[in-house]
Amino acid sequence: MSEGYFWGASLTADKNTITWDPEEPSKDGQPDFSRGHSLTIKQAMLGKEAKSGELNVVQAETVGYNGDVKIPLFSLEAGALRQCMLDLSFPDAPVVLKLAEGSGPVHLSGYHSIVGLSVAASVMDEQTDDELEDEGEEEMVDEDEEDEDDDSPRKGKAVPPKAKKPKPTPKKT
Repeated sequence: MSEGYFWGASLTADKNTITWDPEEPSKDGQPDFSRGHSLTIKQAMLGKEAKSGELNVVQAETVGYNGDVKIPLFSLEAGALRQCMLDLSFPDAPVVLKLAEGSGPVHLSGYHSIVGLSVAASVMDEQTDDELEDEGEEEMVDEDEEDEDDDSPRKGKAVPPKAKKPKPTPKKT
């Protein structure tokens, strides 16, 4: 089961930092660790109040595989480039978006995805795993039980067919 919500934020000289944190407490005051959160930023656009010729640089600070990451994401300039399409995803880790240069406003939009398992889905997954284990046991055959005729069934047990080796093609000279 998954849910998706539109997400938007604006960065200005007065409010130049925004933090998105998937572990913020929910309505009941507790973080919900049973669900996976992801922020995807799809578009950045300069507001009409942006100063002509001023470069606006937005950077992200987040946790990466080998530690913290702090890197510029994009730059926009009134009169040159007023918007850009993005596909930046930040899964299950807080991210700080900062207007590192310029006075903005820079408007960001995207979506917040939440993926969670319901109790019924987790029970079904456990049952499916058990069924797969049972099927795997049925497909196994002891070498001691093998007959000389490889194509014959073996005492009612399911046996995967043998793979045929491809015949080499003769080379023309």
